[in-house]
Amino acid sequence: LKELRIQMDIADKDLAAYKKKYNLVDTGNVKELNIKEIQSISNNILEIKQKKQQQENDLISIKAANGDVDILLAIKDLSGRKEISNINNSISANENNIQSLLLVYTSEHPKVKQAYDLNVSLKNQLQEILNDVIEKKAFELSNLINFNQLSTVQLEKATEELREIEEKEGGMLNFLREVDSSRKLYESFLQRVKETNEAQNLQVSRLKIIEMPSLPGSPFSPNPKQNFITSLFISFLFFYGLILYRELNSTIIKSPEAIEHLNIPQVGILPKVSNIKKRYHILQM
Repeated sequence: LKELRIQMDIADKDLAAYKKKYNLVDTGNVKELNIKEIQSISNNILEIKQKKQQQENDLISIKAANGDVDILLAIKDLSGRKEISNINNSISANENNIQSLLLVYTSEHPKVKQAYDLNVSLKNQLQEILNDVIEKKAFELSNLINFNQLSTVQLEKATEELREIEEKEGGMLNFLREVDSSRKLYESFLQRVKETNEAQNLQVSRLKIIEMPSLPGSPFSPNPKQNFITSLFISFLFFYGLILYRELNSTIIKSPEAIEHLNIPQVGILPKVSNIKKRYHILQM
């Protein structure tokens, strides 16, 4: 037990020294938090890549449009913006108004000229808004690229931290297993010692003769005399029963030949009927 206690103390000290060396308190929760952080960063990177791809596709389409407003409005992200949609609707309504005015007035009429001027103004506003949106998309793409790079660096850092934690945790688990093994072995031996002490306490250490034994003059068992009398009585009963059975059987007439042998006159023989049939029972009896 002393040796086991020394080994257990050494294992505890080794575990405490390992924790102190790597600043470990409870690596289980830290590891779980690190895993959740890696999962969150990975999900953010996937979302950023999707947005980045969408922005790149839109900018390629904008570059291919070469300033054509109709082609730009065909891009989903541009046409779906509220300010662009409102101005586009205003332009459509103004063009319909121009067509209506041309049915009544000439193109030189002040109302028609005013409508044309309004149309030009709306288109200029639309172009300015489109330019602002395109600049914002280019800026957002740049931000997405930078954020993607930062997220990738964070992911690599978190992965490296997780790897270090797992290595430290693996080393600590070895010390923990050694401590648990020493403690279980010590407890097992301690239990054995206690059981042995209890068994020794239950044993009788001092003996005392209370009375000298008295030997019988004859054997306790078997008893030859009693056995002989019992056997003789049983034999007598058996032979008596056998003779009685023979005597009873010798006085019974079993067949007509026995009557003839005894010279006894006989009139006839009545057969024994065991199965009495209906309507013939009188004759049979």
